[in-house]
Amino acid sequence: MPTEHGTVFYSGAKQVLEAVTEAEAAVSALSGQPRGTIKVTAPLGLGRRLVASGIPDFHDKYPDIEVRLRLSDHNVDIMKEGIDVAFRLGIIEDSSLRMRGIMECERVLVAAPKYLEARGEPTEPQELIGKKHDCLMLRYSGAREYVWMLQTADGPRKFEVHGPYDTDDGDVLTG
Repeated sequence: MPTEHGTVFYSGAKQVLEAVTEAEAAVSALSGQPRGTIKVTAPLGLGRRLVASGIPDFHDKYPDIEVRLRLSDHNVDIMKEGIDVAFRLGIIEDSSLRMRGIMECERVLVAAPKYLEARGEPTEPQELIGKKHDCLMLRYSGAREYVWMLQTADGPRKFEVHGPYDTDDGDVLTG
């Protein structure tokens, strides 16, 4: 029986692979044998764990298509860089792009036992706003503040959090 994390990961991976299958179907609708280069971008973690795993199957079906996968936690200018497919997390600000959601990505708040022993365990999201707790933040390109959407008794609510450390690499925060 898979763990809850395993189940969530499997569900997300399945949806990404379904999106790849849909893209493959669109490519095969083109006349003749598809050929050329397709540029794909994704955040580091998502790209490593989910997107890259679909490329070998895609290449087996379309050997004349070269895939250029660019993984980065920095948002690239999709139009300027000539990106054909971009996987993104969160809310996309540029509404001129054609996009659709392919999966839900839930995040969890975690802390080391030693940290909780020293600072206490927060029981309400509001406790993360003050100076009592140090939040580790993932900085997305262009972000000026850190806003976390957290579940409260009244439903989802945005909280602006602060802390002594941020990074633009999501894997650093989980290391």
